[in-house]
Formats: sequence, C-alpha cells, structure tokens
Amino acid sequence: MTETQETPRPPIAENATAWLSGLFDLLQMDVKVATKESDSSLRINFQGDDANNHLTGDRTHLNAIHGVLQYALFPNERPWKKISLDVGDQTAPSNPALESLADRLANKVTELDKSITIFGMNSKQRKAVHLALEAKNSVNSDSEGNGAFRRIKIRNNS
Repeated sequence: MTETQETPRPPIAENATAWLSGLFDLLQMDVKVATKESDSSLRINFQGDDANNHLTGDRTHLNAIHGVLQYALFPNERPWKKISLDVGDQTAPSNPALESLADRLANKVTELDKSITIFGMNSKQRKAVHLALEAKNSVNSDSEGNGAFRRIKIRNNS
C-alpha cells in the first residue's frame, strides 16, 4: 500500500504583501501593508494616511481588494486560508462573553473530537467568534448557510 503525503503549503504572507504593495504603487497610494499569518488565516492591516483616507468607512473598497486578492493568491482552488483585511487596527472591539464562549466551545470540540454548530448569531457576533478561534491551532471555524439561517461550524484540526 502506498502512502500519499500532502505537500505543505507555502506561506502566503509574502505573496500577499508583494501583490498589495504593487497594487498600491499602481494606485499611487502610500499604504504600508502589515501581515500576521497563522496555519489557517492571514490578517492584513493597512496603515498610513492614504489607507485612512480611502479605505475606511464604507467597506466597499476593502471588499473589492479582498475578492481580487483571494483570486490572485488562490487562482485555481478554493481559498485554504481565511483572509481578513483591516485599516489601522480598527477591527471591532473584543467581546469578552463571545471570546469566552469560543474558548469553551473550542475546548469541547477538542475534548469530544466532534464538530459543534452554533446558531442564532448576527454577523458581528459570528465574526467575533471566528476571530477568537483564529488563535487556536486545535480548531478551525467556517460559516455555513444563508441569511438568518447562517451558522458557525467549529471543527477539530486533527
């Protein structure tokens, strides 16, 4: 019997930084790109006056950059890392109750070796849970469903 080994995926932070720096050079914008990469996610923070003036407020520009960046980094496959964009570290303030819930559920998923699904959260609450779970290497999370029936599924990484 032959064992197949999955080849490790390369770090994408460098590719993302180079691509975004090239984009901002073409747009003649002075924007600094800072990245923080984990096994399952890439967080990108834009800094500088041009970022504050052109990328804050309405998320339309960030959403457009996000969509094109995902295609540039993962042209022939479904994105295998969550990519989140931020300007000047202005993400929503943390929610201790949701962070505690995420921690308890991550421990439960690891302990039981089963996935858990959470219902009944709005988009901001789901995002807070996803962000809290990003730091945990033992689990990953995805949103599934549409509209009011959207839910979070937390899975064991092992």
